Amino acid sequence: MRTYRDAKLMAKSLRHALAERNIELGHGECLDVIARLFEHDNWNVLSARIEVDQPPALPNKLLLPEGWLKAGSRPELYLMGVDQAARHQGQHPAVVRCILSGEAGRIYDKDPGFGTLMQMAKAEAYRGKHLRLRAQLRCEDATSAQMWLRIDSKFTRAIRFDNMDNRPLRGTRDWTPAEIVLSVPEEAEHISFGFFVTGTGTAWASGFTLETVGSEQVETGARAMQVLEAPSNLDFSTIAQPAT
Repeated sequence: MRTYRDAKLMAKSLRHALAERNIELGHGECLDVIARLFEHDNWNVLSARIEVDQPPALPNKLLLPEGWLKAGSRPELYLMGVDQAARHQGQHPAVVRCILSGEAGRIYDKDPGFGTLMQMAKAEAYRGKHLRLRAQLRCEDATSAQMWLRIDSKFTRAIRFDNMDNRPLRGTRDWTPAEIVLSVPEEAEHISFGFFVTGTGTAWASGFTLETVGSEQVETGARAMQVLEAPSNLDFSTIAQPAT
């Protein structure tokens, strides 16, 4: 979702759309049109607001919150830690930001890896229960910003897993509630969770909570590994019935 900070991009898109209909409008005129859409008299007024509203730049290095780890497929391409220049509900949020920009960012965005700020805990206290992870997420120019929760057994990774792949935050979004609910099998050994950016852009997270909830809570993305008593259906002759 674009905001007034994307006015230049919106003006460019407007100019191209009008040109396809043989309507010629200069870039400055398109900027004025976009400014009026955001209830400003002209582009100069909106431009001044954008300049004032620009958030402070992140430093080159951030302090990691205690108990949290940097991870992902390309963690070296992401700046992660506590954003001391920002506040949400009275607290400094954590941030994950891709350090690539410009042409390098566009090339990387076509084949994205991801960077995540995460932590891992023992699962013993949660076995046999439903677990709910909540947080508030915000993103800016993000290919994708998501929260995740994964439950591992001693020998199998991700016996339960949800990373919000079916409901990611994209582009620029203000603070948005995020929630994941998973059941914790008796064989669970570890619980891992966090938030991440795929590709380019920035994501902030605030107010993480992890709590047990009633079994009536619907799981949001359970991926259960079925463990059979013995190997079966090796010739694929039996077809599973679709869920109703």
